[in-house]
Amino acid sequence: MTTRSRRRRSPQALRWTLLTTVVMLLTANAAGYFPPGPVEEGFPENLLLVYSGYYSVQRPDFDPAGLALPTNLERVDGGDWLPADFVPYVAHLDWDGVPDDTFFDSFLFLGLRSHRGRAFDGEREQGEAALWFDWRWYLDRIFTPGKQIDALDQTVAAVAEVLGQPDYKVNVYIMIPYPSHKVTDFGHPDGSMGGPSLLPVENRLDMVRWYVDEVVARWQSLQPGRLHLAGFYWLQEHINPAVPDEDVLVRGAVQYVQDKGYKIGWIPWSGAMLATRWADYGFDWAIIQPNHMFRDGPGLIELAVQRGRDARMGIEIELDGRVRQPDGEARLYDYLNGGVRYGYVRDAMLGYYQDLDMLLRLYVEESGKRRYIYDDIYAFAKGSYPEPAPAAAYIQGRVLDGEGRPVAGARVEGGGRTTHTDAEGFFTLTGIYSAQTDIVVAASGLDPLAKEVATSRGGATEPYTFVLYPATELSVHDFDTTDGLAGTGVGMERVQSPRTQGDGAVQLTLQGGLIQSLRITPAPELRDWSRAQVAALDVLVSDPVTVRITLRDRRSASYSRLFELEPGAWRSIMLPIGDLVAGRYHDPIVAGTTGEIDPAAVDLVTLAFVGNAGTQVVVDNLRLQGLDRHRLVDP
Repeated sequence: MTTRSRRRRSPQALRWTLLTTVVMLLTANAAGYFPPGPVEEGFPENLLLVYSGYYSVQRPDFDPAGLALPTNLERVDGGDWLPADFVPYVAHLDWDGVPDDTFFDSFLFLGLRSHRGRAFDGEREQGEAALWFDWRWYLDRIFTPGKQIDALDQTVAAVAEVLGQPDYKVNVYIMIPYPSHKVTDFGHPDGSMGGPSLLPVENRLDMVRWYVDEVVARWQSLQPGRLHLAGFYWLQEHINPAVPDEDVLVRGAVQYVQDKGYKIGWIPWSGAMLATRWADYGFDWAIIQPNHMFRDGPGLIELAVQRGRDARMGIEIELDGRVRQPDGEARLYDYLNGGVRYGYVRDAMLGYYQDLDMLLRLYVEESGKRRYIYDDIYAFAKGSYPEPAPAAAYIQGRVLDGEGRPVAGARVEGGGRTTHTDAEGFFTLTGIYSAQTDIVVAASGLDPLAKEVATSRGGATEPYTFVLYPATELSVHDFDTTDGLAGTGVGMERVQSPRTQGDGAVQLTLQGGLIQSLRITPAPELRDWSRAQVAALDVLVSDPVTVRITLRDRRSASYSRLFELEPGAWRSIMLPIGDLVAGRYHDPIVAGTTGEIDPAAVDLVTLAFVGNAGTQVVVDNLRLQGLDRHRLVDP
């Protein structure tokens, strides 16, 4: 796989208007994508790439609820798939780990390297290419009892039982490694050398035939009851005319697979040679990789859409660990939103590249912090994006002031969502994908409050009542002077604006592509934040900016959190003090840092900005709010 992050999903999903719907309808009629399915005939609708070669990474343990799956299997390495690993892919799960729907209908088993570090793809030299022994190792691996293919079979059976769908099956495709013509000694299955040279194309075809026959024989021996061997996948991502007899090799491999009664598909990368000529080589289907997740440059998704339509190809959705960062998340939502804009969310066969197991990680890691991404991809696969997944819960409540009067227009934030109270102070915060979430409630002239509240699967909790009292705040620094300030890579000046307090705010001019930092040292008497509910800061930007706020205490422990800022209006950034104590939503600068700090000893605040060159950033009113009061009345 040729490889290379936007904001939380809800602002993106809710941004679609009538104009987008019209565009979608118009483009759907003109689209020439390879259509999804029919699954029962072996054609994928939503195809998950299951990387099952050798991977040294550590994988998260996952214990799904309500499924009778074996737990005594030992994982050899990161590419070793156990039954529980497949659960979030075979089924869509609520946050309790209980299946509530099916998910991917087709699974492609592939790998890039063997346990010896030899590559299954590319025109590799003798010392780099996977040899006969490696090819057999991969087959031994994916047909290991209890793992890989057998693990998927067990998981589909368990999910089918829980969902009450006794006949449910999924399709399986298996890669064909690429036999490099540069290999002078392919060796033997037992690892001994003295095997055939792969320069003659007939020898390359012999190895492909051996591999296909071996897959079929092992499949028939395993006899998985919930899987359908739909076909094979040509791993090499381009067809290189400079390789001797390459066209003979590809056509011969395709014909051999089809003569056996199976389909064969291809997923070339965006710039692959002869990618759009896939039908000329006889492939049954093809999906194009946009590579937008991994490559810089505008228009990559649009280019893939054009090629996909012109050559009747499907579209690949791509994500990896970059989705944990704002830029990577933004790129992923470019794929999803592009599916609505250009029609491939419903009109195209879709493949899903996720590095190794990123969707599983998004589901289980960080107490569901990015669970909404998992649900949005599920909604995308089902053709309902940008609507929230049915598993989403919501929180209802009412905001009152200290006299018991409703507070209209109060802002309520939680779980990446934002809403406002109505004239009677009521609100409903929808699309929450975690069992616990922090709610911040704020209104003009009143102290904000922050509280972790419970949600419930498939519905709302009892309504919460939030009581806001008159503002009591302590200004840590209102930037009337430059005392206690230091800038790295920024030009600082004091300015006046409608949001400033005192004599002025600090304005920064950013340099594109660089991280510019503003360091604030609170005076000694202003370093105890433990009595406050929330630390807040006002920021105004002229263009989109990412800011990382880092707090350091006198023990040098630190807490960091990322925020995405949009131009056009002042934004009050709020940090609940409880988050600092517990390390919630901490985005570590150094791997392994936990984020818990002592709020009674904050001695440094650092604002690190990334944005376009020339972007103006105005900062003011770093303050503590909600001193010494508890404001939440539980139901």
